[in-house]
Amino acid sequence: MRVKGKLKFLVAFAIAFMAMMAMKTLVFKVITIEGDALEPLYSEGDRVIVNRWSYGLRVGGSDGIFSYGRLGRSNVSRGDLVVFESPETPSQLIIARCTALPGDTIRVPSDSQTIIIPSLANCATSNYYWMEPPNEAHGFLIPEECIIGKPLYTLHSSFFMIH
Repeated sequence: MRVKGKLKFLVAFAIAFMAMMAMKTLVFKVITIEGDALEPLYSEGDRVIVNRWSYGLRVGGSDGIFSYGRLGRSNVSRGDLVVFESPETPSQLIIARCTALPGDTIRVPSDSQTIIIPSLANCATSNYYWMEPPNEAHGFLIPEECIIGKPLYTLHSSFFMIH
């Protein structure tokens, strides 16, 4: 009888562990902020939980096996904070605010702020977004394929410090 009880416990534990791993892989991603470019919003060492489903779960892409797509697709809105892969270094994740959507025209003068003129059709192709990190003088033109999701919750680094 005791062996049966232990077996039930092990099966329940294995199912819970697999469910947790599926959530971590498919639904959430935890990133750690490096540097101070995102202050005061995020400080170095903060951990940010990212909702991978906020714009639809990415499937396929650069590996060439499956074509790119999104399950449960929803659109990025102007003003959203977005987590995305750097187009130059896919392992580097960046948090920035979306300031222009596909179809917007962007002009970035060298001596002033970014100017966005909505509804003119020459910003980029139909699936590019202009992202501007806080406290940085430059922005990024990002294809939709690089977008991971929205920051959902922040675990502040001061919470992890022992005083």
